[in-house]
Amino acid sequence: MKTLLFSICFCILAVACNKSNNIDPTNEAVALDKVVKTTIFNSIEVSETIDYVYDASGKIIAEGANKYTRDVKGRIINIQTPPDGSNRNNIDVYYRNDNSGKIAYTVCRFNTVGAKDSSVYERDNNGRISKIVSHSDERGTIDYFFKLSYDINGNLRLLEKYGVDRTVTVYCGGFYYSLYDDRVNPAYSDDEARILVGSDLFLNTAKNNVISSNQNFSRSHTYRADGRPLSCKVFEGGKQVCRLEYYYK
Repeated sequence: MKTLLFSICFCILAVACNKSNNIDPTNEAVALDKVVKTTIFNSIEVSETIDYVYDASGKIIAEGANKYTRDVKGRIINIQTPPDGSNRNNIDVYYRNDNSGKIAYTVCRFNTVGAKDSSVYERDNNGRISKIVSHSDERGTIDYFFKLSYDINGNLRLLEKYGVDRTVTVYCGGFYYSLYDDRVNPAYSDDEARILVGSDLFLNTAKNNVISSNQNFSRSHTYRADGRPLSCKVFEGGKQVCRLEYYYK
């Protein structure tokens, strides 16, 4: 899960915006149906569709190739992700108590019988995730950890990764989200487990849509009448690298 978590992190910068001429801005549908993501390599465009599937209560049970199993309280208790070479594609989620929606820890079970690793969640004074500590084996050795902080609106402001080699801690990089809009992020839900994986990854911590970061990155949105995004162009260094189209149902 550790490799999966940080590797997908670099993909999130292209997944919270979209462009669409196929959606009526007066449409009252509010559930995200799919996101069509088109990545631009010079003059070559490659598109993929991220479909959202919901259970009878309206909670997400599939997000692209990621599948979520929920308990009777509607909490995500297992995440299945497609093979990615990490061997960390089966994650069990455990909560602080039977009635809590806040994660205590996760356990990732490898394909190798008996092999697993885990991540423990720490929180700030407001109960938000402030640190995710990943342990590499059953001895509890820390492999690396993430530190998170938030802006005054509760949107993710800073994400940093640190590697640990015995007694040495090394800064591995991070993201500073400098600006958000004041509109609805349609991919957001109150599922902390979706912070781990998924097309939006860490952007699930944000109720609003990120506009810029410290990675020479910016986005330009168009919106429906209700404030939900219709489209977004993603730029790196002033060059467009991606566009997305949001469809609702």
